[in-house]
Amino acid sequence: MAEAATEATWDAEACQWHLITESGREILADAVIAALGQLNRPAFPSIEGLDRFEGPTRHSARWNDDVLLPGKRVGVVGSAASAVQLIPEVAKEAAALTVFQRSANYVIPKIERTVD
Repeated sequence: MAEAATEATWDAEACQWHLITESGREILADAVIAALGQLNRPAFPSIEGLDRFEGPTRHSARWNDDVLLPGKRVGVVGSAASAVQLIPEVAKEAAALTVFQRSANYVIPKIERTVD
């Protein structure tokens, strides 16, 4: 699992980033790419009965590879940007997939093309 950086300091003399992770590990890097996204902290929707659901749940921001999807009936709540990436992959494995859309999205079709 990825580890969060808690500190990043640019060393102009060495032309490197000095990173400190949440466990205290120090990393030197030539480049830093902040790829947090706005949904990197899970927020589960307020759905009546969710607290009584006995099956596994997960959020795309905290994916659990221990839950295997083959043969499972899977429900995905949401259909925005993360779901556009997630749903086709889940559909490849799950026995059945139901998508629950809470509000309309305005997206264009996913363009599948090779980038040279």
